[in-house]
Amino acid sequence: RAETGAAILMVSHDLHVVMAASDRVICLNGHICCEGTPRVVSTAPEYRALFGLGTQGALALYRHDHDHGHGHDHGHGHPQPHEHDHA
Repeated sequence: RAETGAAILMVSHDLHVVMAASDRVICLNGHICCEGTPRVVSTAPEYRALFGLGTQGALALYRHDHDHGHGHDHGHGHPQPHEHDHA
């Protein structure tokens, strides 16, 4: 987006994908319920009323921030392709 000045509109019911792939979210339920960054939307009372809190909600949000590693100790960083299953 910074390079081209273009934006992508994604319409989805897959909240995990929406929250992970978006920098701005608009939650619709017949009207605009809430909007903002994924973090702001996931804490909005309207969002929580629709989808619940944490593991109590059937559609609870799992936000996976990439400010950490995944324990790959193999001497190179991603995105270099590699196999993790060594036979």
